[in-house]
Order: sequence, then C-alpha cells, then structure tokens
Amino acid sequence: MDKKGGNFNWKELPSREKLYLGIIAFLVIACGALSWMMFENRSTIEQINLYNENLAQDKNALNDELNEMLAQYNELETDNTELQEEIITQKEKIEELQDEIAKNKGNIALIRKYKREVTTLRTIMKGYVVTIDSLNTLNKTLITENTNIKQQLSSTQQEYNRLNSTAQELKGKVKKASILQTFNVLFEGIRLRNSGKQSETGRARRIEILKVCFTLGENITTAPGKKKIYIAVENSEGQVILPKQNGQDPDAPPVYTEMREVEYENEQMDVCIYANLNGEELPEGDYLVKIFEAGEQIGSARESFK
Repeated sequence: MDKKGGNFNWKELPSREKLYLGIIAFLVIACGALSWMMFENRSTIEQINLYNENLAQDKNALNDELNEMLAQYNELETDNTELQEEIITQKEKIEELQDEIAKNKGNIALIRKYKREVTTLRTIMKGYVVTIDSLNTLNKTLITENTNIKQQLSSTQQEYNRLNSTAQELKGKVKKASILQTFNVLFEGIRLRNSGKQSETGRARRIEILKVCFTLGENITTAPGKKKIYIAVENSEGQVILPKQNGQDPDAPPVYTEMREVEYENEQMDVCIYANLNGEELPEGDYLVKIFEAGEQIGSARESFK
C-alpha cells in the first residue's frame, strides 16, 4: 500500500502476501460455490421426496379405487352365466392391475397409464351395474306381467293344465337315471371238461374262460333295443387283461376285455359274458371286473384266483 496516498498497490505487495490473498480469494469463492451446490442438492432432494410422496399417494389412491371396484363387483348379483363370466374376467383384470401398480417403483408415465386403465375399468363396471340393474328390473316386470296374464287367462286354464302335466312327466323322466343298473354280479373262472361241460374253478392255472354274469335292472327311461355291454378285467396292477382297443365306438371304454350285444326291452334280464383265455395261463392274483354300457360303469366285482 502506498503510504503517501493510502492507495492499495497490488504490484508493491510481497509475493507471500499475494499468495495468501489468492488462497483467501479462492476459499471464499469455493465456499460460495459449495454453499450454492448444497442449496441446489437440498432443493433437488426435496423435489425428489415430494415426487415420491406424490407417487405413493397416487398409487394408494389407485389401489383404493380398485379395491372399491372389486367390492362393488362382489355385490353384483345376476343369474346370467355370460355376465357372471365377464364379471370374473374384469375382476381378474383389476387384480392384475393392482399387481402392476405394486411393482411400479417410480415411473410417473406408468402411473398415468394406470390412471387411464382404472378409468376404463370403472366405465366398464358402470356398464355392468346398469345392465344388471336393467335385467333385474326387467325380470321383476316380467314376473309381474306373467302373474297378471295368469290371472286373466282363466279361459285357457285347461290347456295350461295339460301342458303343465306334460312338463311334469318330462321332468320326472329326466330325474330318473337313464343309466342301466346291474345286480347279483358273479365273476368266476371256468374250466372246460372233456365232455364239454363247464365247471367253476378258483385255480388260476386251470382257468380257460372268465365268466361274468349279472342282472340288468328294469329301466323305463332308457330307449329299448340293442345294448352293447362291455367288461374290462383288470389284474392287481390295474392292467386290463386280454385287452381289446376301442375303435370308433364312443360308448366303449378305451380298453376292454370282451363285449356282448343284448336286446334290452326295459325289463329286468340276466346276462352272461365270457372271455376266452385262448390257451393263455392266468397268473395267480386278485382281479377286478368292471361292467360298462353307454360309456358308463354300471357294475363291478372282485375275485381272487390262486
């Protein structure tokens, strides 16, 4: 500094003082820069926190709205099978959207997409509410109209009674089992004597024919006529012995042992079916015979051959 004039002269300062002043100036600038950066970072963090908070609120709001929609769907009641299936599909879409929202970690674009999807789902739900309400109202109206019509149609009561009687008869037939039933199932091994006479035997190595006899019960529901009766003889491992593969007959089991066609007249009748071993020796063990008709198992019996 000039002692006479009192003016600061940088050039007259010693080098060490110049260095100190430079360092001080640098530190002042650096502190200012750091302060600004800290202010900016704090502002950025606050913005991020606010963003995440808003995002969480949006997700919670969407999830609450979806839960409300599920609850409303659960309250909808309809006997319409097609509508029931469609409602189930919409509920599944809502649950899938809830899963997607839960997995979203911070994508605002996806949140906007989810909001649009929620709006679409709510619009669809409102449509179902209106439709079901209309159907229920219509159903009540039809019931009322039907009651009024019944009261007014006294002149047609006789025809109504006849039709009602016919409907009851048909309903009764439907209730009765159309499947044939078997009784007194007999399952035994047969040995052929030299005289040609058949004799029952429980010795496996002597059996030449497997004989299955039973009684077909009376059934007035099924149509009379030819009936194909199948038997499937299974060993202890569940394998059908003397297997025959089903061709094109939809009423036959996939694999069976023997088949017999009988003429059934809706009355009780005795039937026997024979399965020839054709010279094969029957292994010892437990055997199960199943009886089939029209694709249904109608009887069974077990036997052990030693």
